[in-house]
This record gives sequence, structure tokens and C-alpha cells, in this order.
Amino acid sequence: MTDLMILSDDHVIAIEGKYTEPPYETVDTWKNSPNKELVLKGWLELISSAIPKSSLNIDNVAASPYQMIHRCASACFPAAVRRVLVYQCFDLDAKKTLYYRSELENLYRLLNEPDNLNFFLINVPLVKSPVYVELQNRWDSPEPKKMHVDVIRGLKAKELLAFGEPAVFSIE
Repeated sequence: MTDLMILSDDHVIAIEGKYTEPPYETVDTWKNSPNKELVLKGWLELISSAIPKSSLNIDNVAASPYQMIHRCASACFPAAVRRVLVYQCFDLDAKKTLYYRSELENLYRLLNEPDNLNFFLINVPLVKSPVYVELQNRWDSPEPKKMHVDVIRGLKAKELLAFGEPAVFSIE
């Protein structure tokens, strides 16, 4: 599953959104069953069929986040002239920005810098309102959650947060 797939006659844009999730397991850690290894082989075949000069194999993606391989395969599944894989992340600090950029750059290199697949990392800063901060503190506390009414009210009133100017990184 990819968060958003935009399809046209000639283009595929796969967008993965990230906010609070920690990094995903590496391929080597994730492929802990025969079924997962078959799934991984299927992803690599999809990628190779869309990007013939790719040199991906199970060994050289072992240290990559399994989810990034999955997202790349999603972008490679439908027929298309141009493909784009976007990681749209919210409120990344410098460490997380470096993590996503380096992992995407590594995958781009393993694909032998394809002409028909572009990678982008977009970092969208968040400006959190006091209401948002209070809800976040409640989420992290041991008190019962039951926050849905306050979250819905905050969303409807548009009082939770604002988006800052995105930073766009083209992976090359």
C-alpha cells in the first residue's frame, strides 16, 4: 500500500507520507519468512521490468528499508513513460532529513540512476498551535485517550496547525 498513487496515461506518481513513524526495518531483518522473500523477489521483478538497467538484488538491498523497496515497486507496477517516487515528510529534523535523503540516494544509485524514475523528498514544516500541543501531550500521557471529539473539533475549526514552506530535495 502506498499512501497516494496518481495515475495518468503516461505518468505514475507514488507518494508516501511520513510524520511520526520510526524508520522501517531493513530488508534483511524484514524478510524473515519464505513468503516475505517471495514478496521481495516480486517487488524486485516489478522494478527490473520497469527499469531494465537496475541492478537491484536481494543482497544489495539487504540494508535498505524494506518499505522503500515496496514503494519503489508500487511506482514501477503500472505501465508508464515517467515515474516519480515522493517521500512527503512532515516536520523532519536534520537527522531524519539526512536519513531519508541518504536512503533514497542509495536506492537511486542501486537503480543505476534511472531516466524514467525520479525521486523527491519533501519536508513540510508544521507550526503547532497550543491546542495541538495540548492534544499531543494528552496522547503521550497515561490518561485515557478519548480525544476524538477534541481532534474533530480542532480539525473543523482549523485550529490545530499550519504548514510551513516545504523544502523539496530532488534525489540525483
